[in-house]
Amino acid sequence: MSNLIPLPLSFKIILGFTAVYFYSFPLIAEEYKISLGYKVYVGGIHTANIEYLSEIKSKNYTLNLRLKNSKIVGLFLSAQMSFFSEGKIIAGKPVIVKGGTDSVWRGKKYRIRLRYGSLNEAPAVKIIGPPEERPVSAITEVMKENTTEVTGAIQNLVTSVTRDEKCDSNVRVYDGKRAFLASLKDGVTVNIKRTNYSIYRGKALRCRFVFQKLGGFRIDNDDDDKPTYNPIFVWFGKPFQHKTSLPVRIEFETPTGRLIAHLNKAVIVDGKKNNPEPKKN
Repeated sequence: MSNLIPLPLSFKIILGFTAVYFYSFPLIAEEYKISLGYKVYVGGIHTANIEYLSEIKSKNYTLNLRLKNSKIVGLFLSAQMSFFSEGKIIAGKPVIVKGGTDSVWRGKKYRIRLRYGSLNEAPAVKIIGPPEERPVSAITEVMKENTTEVTGAIQNLVTSVTRDEKCDSNVRVYDGKRAFLASLKDGVTVNIKRTNYSIYRGKALRCRFVFQKLGGFRIDNDDDDKPTYNPIFVWFGKPFQHKTSLPVRIEFETPTGRLIAHLNKAVIVDGKKNNPEPKKN
């Protein structure tokens, strides 16, 4: 049971989601809140939940994303990861000010905080937690420049999907420990049928999500290198009428079975009207 959602896989699940679904500022000028929920299945077993909450105001934004084991997996293994970012809205675009990660794995706690002066410069980083137990590849200062943290990766990817309705974008990411290039490619328009797992049905754009490791990854038997983790597919739909595209499904193979994450909760609240606007499928 403890191998159903190993740490590298947890990172890949979060990466797949956070790198593809936050940036909606150019499309919605008014203030609003979005709350999303996903259930993650591996080999048909409910292994984890993903919770997402964003609050967009006229001058600033906040984002929180958390992955936590399901109750049944939690009986055998306590593991969770959470990400956040905060920033300003300038000329209708987000400018990140700070971000961070908190994680717990096999009793070990990690805390990473990043603060940005300029995206053209490497962010200031503070890390609290035990040192890496195994060797990792080096990260140069150049790898840290012109980057954003994990949740900020969406600032290019989702904008491109929503605006152009195709999968053709990439962004440089540095999360305080790893540096990589995240990309969306090979878009295909499909129709998703409603199931007992998901609340979404309708038109969706399926993208292939890939990332190129630059530095900070294990160099000895790195699980992220296993070919069974690729390709990663993300389906973008519009849970809310006339709003931004958001991921409604993610899927890829793992050593313990196919991983599928389904959207099972979607609520948007207008900051001025204070009324939810769910999509009626």
